[in-house]
Amino acid sequence: MKAAYSLADNETTPHNSFYKISWGGEGFGDQITASVVVQTLNDHGIQCALNSPSIAHLVKCPKITDRRFAGLTPIPHRLNRTMENLYNPKYNFYTDLIHHFLKNKNINLKIQDINITLDHVPVTYKEIPSINGVDVAMVTKSGWWTPYRDWPYFNELKALLKKKGVSYIDLSEKKIKSFEFLNYVKKSKIYLGLETGASHYASAFIKNKGFIIQSGFCDFNYWAAIYNYKKIEYPVSCSPCMRRSGCEHEHKCMTEISPDLVLKTITKHLC
Repeated sequence: MKAAYSLADNETTPHNSFYKISWGGEGFGDQITASVVVQTLNDHGIQCALNSPSIAHLVKCPKITDRRFAGLTPIPHRLNRTMENLYNPKYNFYTDLIHHFLKNKNINLKIQDINITLDHVPVTYKEIPSINGVDVAMVTKSGWWTPYRDWPYFNELKALLKKKGVSYIDLSEKKIKSFEFLNYVKKSKIYLGLETGASHYASAFIKNKGFIIQSGFCDFNYWAAIYNYKKIEYPVSCSPCMRRSGCEHEHKCMTEISPDLVLKTITKHLC
């Protein structure tokens, strides 16, 4: 479908307009990752703003409520991933979204010309003095999209940590979110998470201490490409599967990752 506007040669944003960027879905991870896309496009002279009211207070990037967009005509765009790219990644998560945007809006820029300088989601952080860090802050549940990103041995890991005298907090179990969540991630010695929105959100504070128990659902180098995470995984030939049900291998990508392996990996970084 052709856009209802036209761009002059070498123009990236139509006169007196801006691109209103949103996600089609309501997933927390999708909503906050849009901030990286918005900031990157603006860094390259493409005037756009985030349209996600429910999470706008959590991220730092141009938003539709900013005064600079008053009186300008919004051109809507819903971010979408290219499904074929999920199975045979040519782009990472963010370059995939940006490539789709450039193509959809007929903008004469190549994805190779786009430099993503961020290595994290640009979050808003508010210090909460009453929160103290622990040895391991962990996210033990992924989103509703698929159960295959979950690791089944967190209870066993907790028992091992307790036995070794390693303090931890289960941010998922305690339903800790927003600024409280970031305080625990920033102040704790290790962040241990899954491939889920919370790990996108935590990305600003995980350098040299962030670990992902990676499933075979999605390619780690696709979704976590710009971040500073290290992965704990059991390689399987069927990855990435992108399945929501019907695994033919008894979830081997996760069940073969032992609690002892995870314990050894994270405690080595506590020394």
